[in-house]
Amino acid sequence: MFFAHVNIHVNIYVILFLFSLFPRSVLIDSNSDAFNIMNAGLLHGDGCCLISGTGSSCFVRRGDNYTQIGGWGYLIDKQGSGFDIGHDCIGAVLKAHDGRGQKTLLSDLAVYVAVNTPFTSTNTMLDKLV
Repeated sequence: MFFAHVNIHVNIYVILFLFSLFPRSVLIDSNSDAFNIMNAGLLHGDGCCLISGTGSSCFVRRGDNYTQIGGWGYLIDKQGSGFDIGHDCIGAVLKAHDGRGQKTLLSDLAVYVAVNTPFTSTNTMLDKLV
């Protein structure tokens, strides 16, 4: 059984809790998201996985060799991240709304969510959209 790192204090409590639930013959380990995804999705084969959240990283495994591409943090290396995709989507909707860009499929969704809602600030608007 593998689970991702949270922080050292949480990991200790989680591991102790899991030890109380399973027999000692069950392997329990805490590792990175990449390790867990690679082993869950590929088992022992070659391949790659992409993590797209606040940041993004690609991990490739060939035999016993692992390579990481990207993953330098969302402030520096955000391309392909959920943060970057969401940011670009909201930006496109706002540009269409202002007449600076073409209407997108998301434009109608944004109007649906925000219908009859006066936006007093960008934060209020973003709260309604998200």
